[in-house]
Amino acid sequence: MSRIKRLSSALLFSAGFILAMAGAAAAQAPTVTVFEGARLITGDGSAPIENSAFVVTNDRITQIGRRGEVTVPPGAKRVDISGKTVMPTMVDLHGHFGFQNIPAGTMSKETFTRENLIDHMQRLAFHGVGAAVGVGDLVDRSDMHGGRTGWGDVPLKLREEVVPGAALFRTSGAGMAWPESGAQGDPSRVDVSYPVSTPAEARAAVDDYVKTKPTFIKIWVDDRRGTKKTLTPDLYRAIADEAHKGHSHDNDGHHDNHEHCETRVKVPFNNKVVFVHTGELSVETLKRLAGIPLTDDLDQLVGSKIVPLPDNGKVHITGCEIFLHHPKDGGSS
Repeated sequence: MSRIKRLSSALLFSAGFILAMAGAAAAQAPTVTVFEGARLITGDGSAPIENSAFVVTNDRITQIGRRGEVTVPPGAKRVDISGKTVMPTMVDLHGHFGFQNIPAGTMSKETFTRENLIDHMQRLAFHGVGAAVGVGDLVDRSDMHGGRTGWGDVPLKLREEVVPGAALFRTSGAGMAWPESGAQGDPSRVDVSYPVSTPAEARAAVDDYVKTKPTFIKIWVDDRRGTKKTLTPDLYRAIADEAHKGHSHDNDGHHDNHEHCETRVKVPFNNKVVFVHTGELSVETLKRLAGIPLTDDLDQLVGSKIVPLPDNGKVHITGCEIFLHHPKDGGSS
C-alpha cells in the first residue's frame, strides 16, 4: 500500500495512548507538558528508561530522562502515563492512501473518502507508523482549462486533525505529471495529478497547486520502463523554478533513469532514504549526511553488482544511486 520510510530521529508517540491524550493536551494549549511514569524507548540502541519523564515544548520533545531527574519548567502541565510505553514510530513519507478498498482488493476515486482515509491511517498506526504523507491525493484542483475538478478537500481537512488511534496525516496534494502518466494502479487515478505538457502549463499548475499548501510538490518524472511519456527537463525545471518563486516548496519526484534526475534527490541507504544534492561528495560526507557510522563500510549497488567504496574515495550523486552499508566485520546494520 505504501513505501515505509524510517525516521528514527523523530520521537513520535506510539502505543495508541498518546494520539488521544496529546489531542486533549493540545486542546488546552499548554506551552510545556511533562509526561511522567512511562517506560521510554528512545530508539538509539540504549536501554529503555523505566519510570521516565520527558518534556514536550511546542510539540517537540526537549528533554528526556528518569522521573525526578529532568528539569521541569515552571508552569508546565504534568501528565501521568505510568504503565504505558513510549517509543519512536516510523514515518511514511510517500504513500498512496484512501483509494484502496482493502477488503475487495480494488482502488478507485469513489473509495477516496474521509472514512476510508482514516481507516488507512488507523491501520498504519497499528503497525507502528506515527505519521504519513499522502502522495497524489484526490483534491479539488484546476482542470487546466478554466474550470475545477470539484474533487473536494478531504485530505486538506484531515491534515488539520488528530484522530485517536490513527497516524497523523499530511498531504502533498494532487501532484504533477505528463497527461495520464502520474499515479497508476487503476485507470480512475491517472488524471488525479495536474496534467502538464508545456512550461506555461507547468507554471500555471504550480500557482494553483501551492494554494493547497502541500507538504511538498510531487512530480512524476519516470516513464514506467518506457511505457509512458514523462515530464521533460524543461517542464520539471519550470516547476522547480516556479515553486521557489516565493512559494518555498521542495520537490519530490519519481524517477527511473539518469536523464530525469533532479538537483536535490532522495538516495536510498539500506532501509532509509536521505535527501542529498547532486554532484561529487566524499564517502565520509555521504556517511555523515546519511547518519551512517564512519566506521561502517559503504557499498554502491551498480546493476546487480555490489561495489565497495573506499573510505577516502568520492562518489558522484545523480539521484539514481542505491547504497548499502554494514559494519566492517561484514555484519548488517
